[in-house]
Amino acid sequence: MKSTYRQALEIRILSSIITKTSRQALEQRMTEKGIALSMLQMGILHLVSHHAFTSSELSRKMMLDPSTLVPAMDALIRKGYITRKRDSDDRRRYLLFLTDAAHELLRDVHMVNDDDPLLFALEILGEDNSEQLRRLLRSVVERLPEGEAMLKEMEARLNLTKMKCNLE
Repeated sequence: MKSTYRQALEIRILSSIITKTSRQALEQRMTEKGIALSMLQMGILHLVSHHAFTSSELSRKMMLDPSTLVPAMDALIRKGYITRKRDSDDRRRYLLFLTDAAHELLRDVHMVNDDDPLLFALEILGEDNSEQLRRLLRSVVERLPEGEAMLKEMEARLNLTKMKCNLE
């Protein structure tokens, strides 16, 4: 039991290191392009690029309190990246949509670039080891609460990204 506890702790730390390194690389690319957005704002743009949400739906989706999310959304609206439009099916609801400027921004700033440190590390690992790591991580996520639903959603987002970017 104790070794499983240590493994869980180490995996949590390793995941945090990977996330931090990837986030820093993306932030650097954004800074180089003169894009003044937070990672939270980029996350909002990526989610809204795949589906129109209300503020409360987006808050639940991102597992963030509305008091954290609303200021970031308001800033995106002020910057001209998101608009709110009344839901045609329920006039009490307002849905968030990306503007053309946001679509252009997302086309210009990719989550993974050729100089991405994670991509570099995976290339050094080799295709077989990288695929094995991917499969193991998917297996872990699948066993988390709502893991299967998260994987299905990830697949849908990856398929949309693949179509938009012609990835293979």
